[in-house]
Amino acid sequence: MRDDQPKVLIIDDNAEARAALEALLLSESYDLSFATNGMDGIAMAVSLRPDVILLDVMMPKMDGFEVSRRIRAIPDIAEIPIILVTALDDQESRITGLRAGADDFVNKPYNSVELFTRLQTILRLNRYRRIAEQQNELKAMNEELLIAYNKTIEGWSRAEEWQVMRMHPVYAHQWLSSISFLEPVLNIPYAHHEKWDGTGYPRGLKGEEIPIVARMFALVDVWDALRSDRPYRNAMSKNEASEYIHNNAGLHFDPALVDIFIDLVKDEA
Repeated sequence: MRDDQPKVLIIDDNAEARAALEALLLSESYDLSFATNGMDGIAMAVSLRPDVILLDVMMPKMDGFEVSRRIRAIPDIAEIPIILVTALDDQESRITGLRAGADDFVNKPYNSVELFTRLQTILRLNRYRRIAEQQNELKAMNEELLIAYNKTIEGWSRAEEWQVMRMHPVYAHQWLSSISFLEPVLNIPYAHHEKWDGTGYPRGLKGEEIPIVARMFALVDVWDALRSDRPYRNAMSKNEASEYIHNNAGLHFDPALVDIFIDLVKDEA
């Protein structure tokens, strides 16, 4: 099984129907899982988080309509696409299926071309939906980061004295701590002015005492500063900035990261 194989959960009480679907789909590089009843199917959907569910309608105890309704009622799996597999082709059954939360239908007996086409369409749409959701999440995160950054800059602008300025990582840590989703990355504003040799601030951390994300960010932060125009100097060339970073390996920067970083930026315009 490859990590990029789409996961397909098949819920069908009929062994012959399961075998027929397995024979059709194995050649298409899907990662197949099977459940023989509705309750087991719901439990497997929760644990496996499949990319799509092929759900038989006519099952004892709990039919496919009820399984679909229950899946849609569970937040963690409510968005998984469901294709109902049914011998019923009347309008009322299809309406019932749609109201239960089904996304599409495949009729028995299976037409392999139709089945593959519907599966690929559902998987493609689901992938696009996930990409859109991730983009929206990133946009929201960027907006919150911008607000937090502006608040930090406002705080820094009140500093007159260098000693106070050296406290800005502490202040940033305090201000940003109230933003819950930033908690995993608070070490960046808190420790990005620490230095590998222990001469940084605010806590004088040394070597690997400095969180790895802060050591990485320090390289990016200094590189950006060196390559940007400032009121008191022009931007350095790429070679000059690279030399500065290299010369400060083991002093300001983690020496194990310096060569990696310089290699990453060597193709920068």
